[in-house]
Amino acid sequence: GACLDAKDRGVADGRPLCLGEREWRELSSGQLSSRDPDDVLAVERGLDYLRNRSGGLIINALARDVAESMPALRQNMDGLAALFKEPKKEL
Repeated sequence: GACLDAKDRGVADGRPLCLGEREWRELSSGQLSSRDPDDVLAVERGLDYLRNRSGGLIINALARDVAESMPALRQNMDGLAALFKEPKKEL
């Protein structure tokens, strides 16, 4: 998994955020590269803002007839919780 704390981010070993190029491409739908210093800096700045400066994140979902999709939505929200310094046990 990704290492989110600044001291553990893995830039020295060529794997920013402890993710390889394949993971960077997959997580960004092919838009970001671990080899592009501007991409790495933008992600690190965004992560710093989310974890240290923002007041949180609000996600609003409005849908109809999607009961079968709710487990996937819940899983995605649980995954986002890991980005915060002190994720809540329940979302």
